[in-house]
Amino acid sequence: MIGAVASAWAIWEKVLPWFRAPGESDLAAFIREGGDLRARASEDPLPIEERHEWVGRMDDYFRKRRGKGFGARLSDFAGMKFSGDGSDKFEFEKSIDGRIRRLNEFLREL
Repeated sequence: MIGAVASAWAIWEKVLPWFRAPGESDLAAFIREGGDLRARASEDPLPIEERHEWVGRMDDYFRKRRGKGFGARLSDFAGMKFSGDGSDKFEFEKSIDGRIRRLNEFLREL
């Protein structure tokens, strides 16, 4: 009996992180990574693939831990104001800035 409980607990400890709510350190890491990407906006060509990977990791992280609505909210920039010229660089920066703003909202909601 004790062996079965210990085995179940060991499995649960491995699975538990996938079900927990996002933590402050997780969100802060995504924000830092976004800031690093944003700093590369002057590169030619733009690091589009790296941005897609960052967005994909966040989307996967939030969908697994909070559900599809939470993941969709990350990419919803409704109510945000951006100023720019519509260039590829502006769209790149907006994509990152909007997500960083949402991540900061998520931090305030913890």
